[in-house]
Amino acid sequence: MLKRFEVQNFKGFKDPIVFDFKAKEYAFNPNIVRNGLVKNALIYGKNGTGKSSIGFALFDIVSHLTEKVFFPAEITHNYVNLDSEQVVATFRYTFDFDGTQVDYHYSKTSVGDLCQETLIIDGKTVIDYDFTSADREKHRVDADTFPIRNIDLPDNHLSVLKYLYRNLPSDAVPVLTKLFKFCENMLWYRSLSNGNSFVGFKTYSEKLAKVIHDTKSLDRFTEFLRENDLYYDLEFEFYEGQPVLVAKFKNGRKAPFETIASTGTNALFLFFAWSLRLE
Repeated sequence: MLKRFEVQNFKGFKDPIVFDFKAKEYAFNPNIVRNGLVKNALIYGKNGTGKSSIGFALFDIVSHLTEKVFFPAEITHNYVNLDSEQVVATFRYTFDFDGTQVDYHYSKTSVGDLCQETLIIDGKTVIDYDFTSADREKHRVDADTFPIRNIDLPDNHLSVLKYLYRNLPSDAVPVLTKLFKFCENMLWYRSLSNGNSFVGFKTYSEKLAKVIHDTKSLDRFTEFLRENDLYYDLEFEFYEGQPVLVAKFKNGRKAPFETIASTGTNALFLFFAWSLRLE
């Protein structure tokens, strides 16, 4: 689980922003705690205070450690804080995997340009790699943990951690397997007036109606909507071989569900479809 996250000089965060998930006193709601860490959290605040940017920052790790769907260019464009003299954004993650602590720190000048990577396992630094230097002394990789010689990265677009992990035998470093599986299953999603979007978890985009159709979950979805005081008569029709979720009305008229659903209802649609994929 994620234990701590810190970001600095990213988008609107000129100064360090820290999220510490170590649980304190949550006797009023013990269901939000697992193994001493907060597993469910809510961020709220006024418009323009950086709530979305926190999500963008937290999911930055997905961009270079996985092949999953990532944010479009319009979100990652102004990557480094524009009011700062620093030219890099820094990210610090602390994980706890069954009692083993993993600290992963890195810095970037843009979403695809790494400057530095550090990996620490239970207090031992096993990677400390400086992409900005040609001095091989600044490309330190622990040979006992990663028995790979002649590491030759083509540029700073490829993470040294990802390179090492992909070139090791399967599960050679079990805690790294847990780290990569965690990152590969991270999921960010939202529903706005201009449509649904998501990051992580999948390597491709998938129509929500198809998810519900393929999992035979139409009745469950209808009941889920009723539990939220939304009453629809739904069925599937097919257009060019693809399932389209359609709402039926008493006068015999029909319309694609997503075209008549409100922003909030489409958000529930997105939530339900993704919850099926996480089962």
